[in-house]
Amino acid sequence: MSSHVVLFHWCTTWMNLREWRTALARRGPVPLDLRNAIETYPEVASTCCKKHCYGILFLYLALKIPTARNVFLKCWKDEGHGTAIGVLFRTFSAFAAAMSREQVEEETRQIGGPLYAHGWLMVLRHLHIIGDAGNGEILHLGTGRTRMRKQGSSEEAERAIRAWVNMHPCVFSVILLQAPVTVQEWHVRACVLYEACKFFQVPGMALGEKSYSCQWLARTFLVSFMRSQKVTCLKVGAGSGLCELTGPDQGGLVEKIGGLCRQGTIKGLFTHLQYDGPPELFTMYLCLIGAGGGVKRKPVTTANSLDLMGDRFLCAGRMFQTRAVFLRDTCGVTSQQQPAYGIISRAEFDADNVLVFFNTSKFYIQRLSSDVREGKVDVGKRGMAALWSSVDRATRRALDETALYAYDVNAMQTLLTNIKVPKW
Repeated sequence: MSSHVVLFHWCTTWMNLREWRTALARRGPVPLDLRNAIETYPEVASTCCKKHCYGILFLYLALKIPTARNVFLKCWKDEGHGTAIGVLFRTFSAFAAAMSREQVEEETRQIGGPLYAHGWLMVLRHLHIIGDAGNGEILHLGTGRTRMRKQGSSEEAERAIRAWVNMHPCVFSVILLQAPVTVQEWHVRACVLYEACKFFQVPGMALGEKSYSCQWLARTFLVSFMRSQKVTCLKVGAGSGLCELTGPDQGGLVEKIGGLCRQGTIKGLFTHLQYDGPPELFTMYLCLIGAGGGVKRKPVTTANSLDLMGDRFLCAGRMFQTRAVFLRDTCGVTSQQQPAYGIISRAEFDADNVLVFFNTSKFYIQRLSSDVREGKVDVGKRGMAALWSSVDRATRRALDETALYAYDVNAMQTLLTNIKVPKW
């Protein structure tokens, strides 16, 4: 390799690492959802302790945004903090109705991540409290004011709620172990939670450590628990490898940055990046920095990689996502080996559930404004896209293979709900 090529490679690597150092140094406070979880954990944990139902504490944290958590607590209090399945169903039905009157756009923006990934709206879906069909009350929920219907009591709803309630002894056992102090202790406690989610088939968390949502929830719980016990930072051993870093690392950033730094230990990586924050939050900051464009990225060449985290497109009051973004944000799918990947990637959707963009191929998606990519602008009214069912034959023939297609979020979710997804 010539000397000028070596110098170019060295400068490119150094610039990238410098950007990571700068972004980590300017990382700011923890996101709104985690800050709220830390602040409210002691009171909610105390209530759940008295009711012998720590599973509800776990479920409360999964709601993600502060407004949703507060509304749930009020609805649960109105039901006398009951823990029977029927009482909890009524609680969540009242919660769904109350959330239809709430504005959550600003909180969602502050959190910096997609609401559909593991927030209150998906919890309601997984608990079969809301659905696309039926004769129940019509609700308009979420940042896109998605039209949903309340569902009646069912065996599916009872089974889903019971799975969360069954988490009580496992969460209780983690609390009895005391808050983790080292990364090794963290992993022991996290493994208990992952295995419990898999054993009880907790909706949306049933893949355990292979699920982004489950890892996110375990991190939120353990960090909140730690702070309540005055543990402000995990201790890292001198020989602790990068694989011991906690929390979801969806883009494999730890391994990539570790490779750039040529560091194989946590302490070595932190020293190289001049990171002085809590080890348990390191992957969270990497994710937020990457999603926020805090680091320049090299051009990518695959369609899946070009789907930006959180992209949602509004058309005629409905939300659409590309398959890859839906799988990642809604299902926590990060591997082609996971069952949901095959179901969604091979599915054929009705023409009325397919959105096609004009003059905007997947290779130019990043040029769309943030308002468009956050589902705040009706792309149909702007003439940027249209439902496939309304596109004439001549226009269809004119579209090339790089055209961008998105699919109705509710249709994809219904597909996963109606087809029993096999275990991992």
